[in-house]
Amino acid sequence: MSSPKNIKKRKLPGWMGVASKEESDLWKLERDFDFKVREIIRQGMVDLSLLGNQVLSTNEKWSLDNLVRHLLHRCLDKDPAGRKGDWDDWSMTDVMRKYAATDAYASLLVYNELQKRALKAS
Repeated sequence: MSSPKNIKKRKLPGWMGVASKEESDLWKLERDFDFKVREIIRQGMVDLSLLGNQVLSTNEKWSLDNLVRHLLHRCLDKDPAGRKGDWDDWSMTDVMRKYAATDAYASLLVYNELQKRALKAS
């Protein structure tokens, strides 16, 4: 797995990140690794919480779990062993990898569902 120091060297044309209230994680990358995130946030980040409020005409403080429950009628497995692991250690446990992969996949599914609903509404 590459470290954040290697990420900043990559060129990712057309890349877009989707997350729910994860901007603070990006700011942590900036603090810890001299990784400038302002441009990423401005040009390539979709906050699912904000998008959810736009598409659903609400004013909620959506977590990813709440968006998954509301839109997909599923529950995310938020195993504390994955959530509270040592995320500074790059040798992730299987539980941590599953947690991260599940969040990434759920984010994509939520984004796709919000896009589908936005198209229906227009």
